[in-house]
Amino acid sequence: MTKNIAIIGAGPSGLLAAIYLRSHGMDVTLIGPEPKSIKGMVYALHPGNIARLHTLQIYLDSQPVTQMTLQPFSQELSIHAKQSKHSALCYIVTHQELLAKLKAKRRELDIPWAKSLPKSITPNTIKISTSGTTSEIKASHILACDGNKSWTRAQTPIPCSQHDYQQTAHTAIVTHTEKLRLAYQRFDNQGTLALLPTKNPHQSALILSCTEALHQEVTQNGLKAALTPLTSLGHIIDIQHQSATPLKLQLANSFHYGRIYLIGNAAHTIHPLAGVGFNLAISDIHTACEHILADLPASHYSLKRRFAHQKAHWVTHTIACNQHIDKVGALALVKLTTNALTLPSLQKKILSHVEQICLL
Repeated sequence: MTKNIAIIGAGPSGLLAAIYLRSHGMDVTLIGPEPKSIKGMVYALHPGNIARLHTLQIYLDSQPVTQMTLQPFSQELSIHAKQSKHSALCYIVTHQELLAKLKAKRRELDIPWAKSLPKSITPNTIKISTSGTTSEIKASHILACDGNKSWTRAQTPIPCSQHDYQQTAHTAIVTHTEKLRLAYQRFDNQGTLALLPTKNPHQSALILSCTEALHQEVTQNGLKAALTPLTSLGHIIDIQHQSATPLKLQLANSFHYGRIYLIGNAAHTIHPLAGVGFNLAISDIHTACEHILADLPASHYSLKRRFAHQKAHWVTHTIACNQHIDKVGALALVKLTTNALTLPSLQKKILSHVEQICLL
């Protein structure tokens, strides 16, 4: 059967899916308007996914992270790349850099791009409207890469599990006097705080997922006040590209319908605290391409991807909901964490779980 792949959604996931499939010799059409440039957003890409991008001749200007400090409930755990089989724990890349490299590769491969929103969909065609004219795009397979509010998924009967975290994610680029070369992540009853190093050691990418009470404090007093206790940053000079987004979970009960494949956030909108969202999308694309090339049923794709997504869901959902633990429960968790931190194998176990989520 001739494979004509339609990809709905032209953000990083859609662009990468189009590049991946075209690089494997398939006819591809990208559908969707120009993606937004989000200046304060970064991705923490697993070394294995960096290697996958290299096979597509996509080389990103990224910052390797070789050490990470985790601070759950005032306890501290340090993880180093030497405890893994990679030279870095992850690579930090900005949204603008990723978008620019993916767009350049799309142009190089001459992938058709219909910069319109789809109007209707059937098992074999997608109707789009451009300047008042309706046209049809033939498709043997459809990849839904159109995000957490996926129009494509909404055209199917696939149900989704949903959860309102009652948290808000604040993202920003923070400029400070002290150099930051390692990643830092803190978990407590007010939410999670992540600081990721960038190419400029005096600038960090911040993700603060906070409860409603802390969100109100940040709204009234600003992010700088919330970051003042972090003495490792020194003096905070500036905060740029700040944005705030309410956090909600969506997890599709199936990752396919007919020959429609759900990719990334269209299948699973995940809490950002573990930094694995786009890594899951890359593995979704890799698996979908393998299955389409091998003419396997789409149900095989759902079965294969469910393990990694459910594992990611369990880890992030459990930690994200820690603000609901009462005082006694929190003390018990601290004790458990303190004991666990003394285990020499803990760092390797954490890295193994991350690898399973990001690459399987």
